[in-house]
Amino acid sequence: MHPRLPAGPCASSLARFASTEVAAGNRQSCPVNPDGAYLMPGRPAPPPRWSSSTARAHAVVVSVLTPAEVLIAARRLAGAQPHLAAVAGIVHPEDLWQLCRSELTGIDVRIDGWDIRGRWFGVVVGATPRTGELPRGETIPWRVIAAQIAPRERRGPR
Repeated sequence: MHPRLPAGPCASSLARFASTEVAAGNRQSCPVNPDGAYLMPGRPAPPPRWSSSTARAHAVVVSVLTPAEVLIAARRLAGAQPHLAAVAGIVHPEDLWQLCRSELTGIDVRIDGWDIRGRWFGVVVGATPRTGELPRGETIPWRVIAAQIAPRERRGPR
């Protein structure tokens, strides 16, 4: 077995190729593509693991919901547990999202074209009046929900 070749199903073919190269006086190592796979002579190189369009698709995440719809969804779901809005001003922001998660998990709100569901991983919006039923629910993280429920500082004269 050649010391620089990996063990595995193709090891014997690679060893034969390496030994014929060495016997012919060609001391070059086996060619390797950028992915680290050994290239066999006479065989085409394997295709890349990700196409360029797939790599670009993962680069940008676009939300289906507008910021106003996120706010409406958060307030409608919080309306099912009115005490959340009351304690939001006195609870530490880091604890508020955990309180929202514990109080709103399992709550489903379906009203006026909205389908909002509280789940352990976040709030899933399944339908809005603007988009109708979404083919795949849009998830809003609990930290975002807590930020929408928390009271805002008022600006300007009172």
